[in-house]
Amino acid sequence: MELMIYLASKFSKMLKMGVFTSLCAPAIILSSAIILSKPVSIIFLVIIYFAALLIYVADYFSENKKGPFIFLFLGSVGIIPIVITLLTANAKSFFFLLLIIFLGIAYPYFFKKFTDRILGFKDIFVAICWNLIVPFYFIFNNYVFSLSLLFFLVFLFLRTLVDISFCDIKDIKEDKTKGLKTFAVYFGKEKMIVFLQILNFISILILFLGMLSKIFPNFTILLLLPVGLSIWQISKSKYNSNFSTILVDLEFFLWPLVLYLGTEVI
Repeated sequence: MELMIYLASKFSKMLKMGVFTSLCAPAIILSSAIILSKPVSIIFLVIIYFAALLIYVADYFSENKKGPFIFLFLGSVGIIPIVITLLTANAKSFFFLLLIIFLGIAYPYFFKKFTDRILGFKDIFVAICWNLIVPFYFIFNNYVFSLSLLFFLVFLFLRTLVDISFCDIKDIKEDKTKGLKTFAVYFGKEKMIVFLQILNFISILILFLGMLSKIFPNFTILLLLPVGLSIWQISKSKYNSNFSTILVDLEFFLWPLVLYLGTEVI
């Protein structure tokens, strides 16, 4: 029993430090590579994972500051994506990576203050930071920016905005006390769920427009499966007092899986 409690505490700590959530970054890149028909290397997936992890660990450190271990861990995590990018990519990639890391790490120290002044600033800011990893992927590989990339970025922005804003619902009371103007605080739980379903509808519309115009391959329709799970959980949360974000968080992990199956079946 003591061992189970110990392992559970360690797992909880890793969740807070973003060890698992950071895997969304390579999942998004794999999905964009499949949809946009672009090769992706393991090296880049390693870079983007540790860059995301660095930002999460830095955010954890800014709130907890629990001694030298976290500080050393922060440094060791940070050096991995920076050094690999410096050794394997062009100067544009290196500076674009630094921009992403700066925006992520600087949020709790500088940008967070705008959250109590500008409605939805936190939700939109974090969604944009997640979206920047895809242009970084293109710059790293010297791929040409295209209309298909733009469509994917709009779809990705809407999906990340839904995820981030949905997760804020559980923090409404705390964020309201702090004076934070998240969408969840502004709308309240019931209206927020309606707002999220509108965003869900628009993201599905973008998906169909991309397929109908041949910008996205036909198998992209399989993304409706993980998106549908998110829609279902958001709808269910309206009547459920035990608030959970699990399925919405898992959506991005399911993207590359269903897309890969689509390339094999459709």
